[in-house]
Amino acid sequence: MFVVWMSGIISGQVVSISDDSAYQSNHPHALLDLHSGSHDKGLLLPRMTTAERLAFQPDSQEISLLIFDTDLAGFWFWDGQDWQAVTPDISPPPISVTGQSLYKSVADFGIFPNTQQDLSDTLNSLLAAYPGDSWFFPDGQYRAHLSITSPTQLMSFSHQASIVGFESGKPVIEVSAPLKLKGLQFHHADNGIGSDGLKNQGMDIHAWDCIFTGFEHAPAPAQSNSSFLNCTFTVTDQSLHSLGTLTWSPNATFTSCTFDGEFGADVMDSKFFNCHFEGLWGVHMPEGQINNQGQPSGYTGTAHFYYCTIIGTYNYGIGLGNAAKAILYNCVVKGWNSAAYVRTESTYEAYNTYFEATRSGGGSTALMFAKYVPGDYAAVGIIDAGDSYFSNCQFVNSGSENGYHILVPNRKDAGQAYFSQCDFDADKVCTGDTIGICLGDPYQYMQVEDKANAVPERTLSLSSNEVLEPPFSASGKAILTISGKNAPALHISIARLLNQQKSYPNGYQLVLKGGSASFPVTLKHGYHVNTGATVRLSQGHDLTLQEDEVVSLIFHQGVWIQTSAREAFYPNENGQLELDQPLLLAQGPGVDRISDDTALSQASDGAVPTEKAVKSYVDNLILLVNQTYIQSNQKLTLEVPAGYRISSLILEEHGQGSISGLRIGTYFLANDVVNDLNLGQGEILEANLLKTIFSSSQPQSLYIGSSNWGSGKLKVFLRLEKVI
Repeated sequence: MFVVWMSGIISGQVVSISDDSAYQSNHPHALLDLHSGSHDKGLLLPRMTTAERLAFQPDSQEISLLIFDTDLAGFWFWDGQDWQAVTPDISPPPISVTGQSLYKSVADFGIFPNTQQDLSDTLNSLLAAYPGDSWFFPDGQYRAHLSITSPTQLMSFSHQASIVGFESGKPVIEVSAPLKLKGLQFHHADNGIGSDGLKNQGMDIHAWDCIFTGFEHAPAPAQSNSSFLNCTFTVTDQSLHSLGTLTWSPNATFTSCTFDGEFGADVMDSKFFNCHFEGLWGVHMPEGQINNQGQPSGYTGTAHFYYCTIIGTYNYGIGLGNAAKAILYNCVVKGWNSAAYVRTESTYEAYNTYFEATRSGGGSTALMFAKYVPGDYAAVGIIDAGDSYFSNCQFVNSGSENGYHILVPNRKDAGQAYFSQCDFDADKVCTGDTIGICLGDPYQYMQVEDKANAVPERTLSLSSNEVLEPPFSASGKAILTISGKNAPALHISIARLLNQQKSYPNGYQLVLKGGSASFPVTLKHGYHVNTGATVRLSQGHDLTLQEDEVVSLIFHQGVWIQTSAREAFYPNENGQLELDQPLLLAQGPGVDRISDDTALSQASDGAVPTEKAVKSYVDNLILLVNQTYIQSNQKLTLEVPAGYRISSLILEEHGQGSISGLRIGTYFLANDVVNDLNLGQGEILEANLLKTIFSSSQPQSLYIGSSNWGSGKLKVFLRLEKVI
């Protein structure tokens, strides 16, 4: 039985409800006081399912309306526009990724993995309602197509959450605003045209540990500044209509990523570090368009590959269309028809790279230059020039014992291919054109440089935080002119490995020259966390190279060490280093200043004496006295300063006669050290002094005389050494 006691219904009085008739409320500020005297009763609020709650939309004035969601086992209140959970957060502890934003769980808003229900509208509405927030997806599959229209971050802690697209011709995730992704998977159930895993509309995407599967992927269109780390892009197209993964931005970077499917990737200007490409075609660089005058257009980009593996299982490993350029460092390239293929104006620049053709039965080549005019373009005069450069590369045809290693144009006006320190079988180098194979001299197109003296000289455009990988040359030196790519390049470090197993040899010299006043390059001093590269600069901090400023580095035991300061100009016409200002040496315990201490009395272990200081010190230790004495029947007097002793005395007859009865001593014709010494014409004698002429405090006199000078002419060489 309940007792309801009302002290009144006017404002400020209490309504009390209790199962204890003796209970008196002592809460004057409460409008309603509920009390259980037996302590076994509570308040039961309205209950409903999640679907019923979402369908129930109270008035905007009914703020704080409270209900219990039976599906989610929690209380929810109406904030005037939407339902908000008041139950404790059951998601994993919030993790700060940017230092500012905390992740929210989509489960807190009633969104759970569901493979039957389309969650697209629910998820997209939620993301749009909280621009700039970061979202966590619990494990499972979410049937949805995401449309990113405001900046956001999406992640999975375990990498077990996936967004699964189902609508044919529509990407799983389409991005129209800046986006960060971590650990999520995006799969499309359809493999038809347009059923892409990722479609970027030109935004900046930064993704870590993500997987994308679909007909095609467009992670980095030309205008985006995107980066992908440890991501996988798989193409499901079976009709050969797909181009694979489209990476077209000059500012996009891919690190430790995998590209596979019928096509690996369709590449323009991007940079790739330690990536794997595999498909019928591993990497394809677009052909662009050819106008009525035969001029290629639509694409003139350059792509960089560092420590990448590129495999083509049916055609080429990497193929270049019109006006494309691929730069490869320490890569492995394999292809069925050809490891590397190039046509018209396209060019390669490759360092320490392995090229292998794998097709059995012949008809393949490791490197193929198709720089001849195809019949259908002969009438419009298509351009086919462009030089390529290969340094320390290897070309192999493993599929066919008699297969070609290198196939070049049968003409000398198609550009030039330069090979320095490369390994291939010269008997398996041949020409090719529209008429046939091996009908001309291949060396009218290719030049094999002197292996002992080839010095790579390259001009490079760099982006901030890039790892510079110097080309290798048996000459022991490389010269690079570097500048920022459309902006100053900061924090540039230098790789210490030629490839994943071999480092640069000790003593290898790298000369870097600033190439731009507008876009200078800043070398990073110290250890690079990703590559292990270490650069020791004399200033002890980062060094910015302005236009025409030069720094010379030597590789020693895994470290690039500065050997010349900025403002140097290297080399001059004689191959020597020139400085336009005094040499700046490193700060620190090794060498911290230049000493002018002429007596070297400071005994510093951290200073280098100047040439003047060394000379002054030596001059003070050793005195050379050269004096000619012409016969005059008089004595020659020489002074020995205090603190010095005579270490050597040489006499030379320098005239046309002889001298007899020479006497040497501290007093003329008395206290002799040497006496009765004869010296013939032109004769040279070293006098062995029988007594020491030395005083620590007083100068001493040395006398040389003769009783019979004759016509002789005496020259005296006296060496004095400082004792005290």
